[in-house]
Amino acid sequence: GLSADFKEAIAFAVLAYWRQQGICGNLPSVTGARQAVLLGEIDRESRD
Repeated sequence: GLSADFKEAIAFAVLAYWRQQGICGNLPSVTGARQAVLLGEIDRESRD
């Protein structure tokens, strides 16, 4: 099977992709949230 670290990396990559594409990443039917929302923020600030 796949290692837990690999599964975690894939999960975070999927969440990052969804955020970048504007796809809501939470599951209101599972979490009880009132609505679907984008997860995370994209930091566009330049880093030196």
